Amino acid sequence: MAGRVLIAERDATHRTALQSELSAACYDVSTVADPEALLEFLDSGAPDVLMIGVEMLSDEVLEDLRRSRDGQDTTIVGLLQTGQDRAGALMSGLDEALARPVGGAFLQARLRSLIRSTHQMRELRRNQITASDYGFAEASTLWRPAPIAALVSQDAAQIAAWKTGLGNVASCIFSPKEILTLEEQSGPAPDSIVIELGGDTARSAGLTLLAELRNRQATRRIPILAVLTGPPGDGAAMALDLGADDVLPAPADADELRLRVDRLLTRKEELDALRSPVEESLRLAAIDPLTGLFNRRYAMNAMRGMVHSASANPTSETVTVMIADLDQYKLVNDRFGHDAGDAVLVEVARRLRDGLRPDDLLARIGGDEFLIVMHGLSASESHSAAERLCRRIRGLKATDGGTGIGQSVTVSIGVALGHITADSSNPDALRAAADAALYAAKAAGRDSVCVARIDASVVDGMGGKSAA
Repeated sequence: MAGRVLIAERDATHRTALQSELSAACYDVSTVADPEALLEFLDSGAPDVLMIGVEMLSDEVLEDLRRSRDGQDTTIVGLLQTGQDRAGALMSGLDEALARPVGGAFLQARLRSLIRSTHQMRELRRNQITASDYGFAEASTLWRPAPIAALVSQDAAQIAAWKTGLGNVASCIFSPKEILTLEEQSGPAPDSIVIELGGDTARSAGLTLLAELRNRQATRRIPILAVLTGPPGDGAAMALDLGADDVLPAPADADELRLRVDRLLTRKEELDALRSPVEESLRLAAIDPLTGLFNRRYAMNAMRGMVHSASANPTSETVTVMIADLDQYKLVNDRFGHDAGDAVLVEVARRLRDGLRPDDLLARIGGDEFLIVMHGLSASESHSAAERLCRRIRGLKATDGGTGIGQSVTVSIGVALGHITADSSNPDALRAAADAALYAAKAAGRDSVCVARIDASVVDGMGGKSAA
């Protein structure tokens, strides 16, 4: 089913027509004809959308609706009489207000948009609960700047009218070209975008702009209000399906503009608040808490991604996989304690990270074992890079923090170099070859580098002391 819709409408003719149209569009539709039946229905479960005739919306019913849907994210759509004030209906607590008769492409596009928004909110709430269960989700205490609405138009008169309508809402002005290069603009990013859908030519340009905004990283999460200069029709329905979060039908008055923008800004703040701990929990799930490096779970998938990406890129035909392991690390823990051992790991991670390029992968995949993945290096360049990392670690000493007695810390590195093509991209074989090369480096006396070539399946004799 496309979603659950409850129609609360006294007029039997209109109620039946709506039910027939939405059922044909595969919505799960229920109907009630009076407030008592409505509240009884809501007690048994929340629909995605409630479409309710304004004749049933007394103050008592509105208050009951607010209580019954608390935390359930049901969207309430008021069905108005022709000419009835939309802004007043929205101020009463409705999420949307549509004038009768409702139906056709615009209604179905609006329902799709509202249900997408409802499902998104529910999913983020579920994810937040999961994150909280694992101890990741905490309320943010960061200061948040006042929200900003971006007004996008080349019509100075239209911009002036919007600014007047928004009142105290902070706004900034962009041309259509400027908003498409938002990531290159200075200043804070907007929290909502207002664009105009005008006549045939202007409407086509507005729809194209809307599609581009939804496709770009810098704007794909920013809510968009499309302002119509004519009656809702195919253009408005298309705008909603292309990703507009809301449309302002003509005639657009200042109160309704401000209300709709305020709601988009509030919703974005709610979504950001829900999304933030979830994204943070995902980040924490990929990070080793001691060193701040990626952990094994993340690293193995990232390594496979880098190998497969290289196989599809003819300009980057090699991938270098290194496994670095501290020499005699157990002695550090036994002699100086685990706190000293942890301090060594943190410092080794820092030195390795400082010795790599920004797009190289570095992860802690075991107690004292690190994975490094680099691309575009020859065999000699890979060997030199590993030697350089060994030298960065060689000056490190583990101590007990008091007596000044210390133990030198060194690292051995196994390197596997793969000549990657679309027919021979095997990340697991690369890792296994690097692991075998690591054992060879340990056998060569530690503080060593040994290189294996994955296509030869043998260690190629480049082992030995890294200083050699």
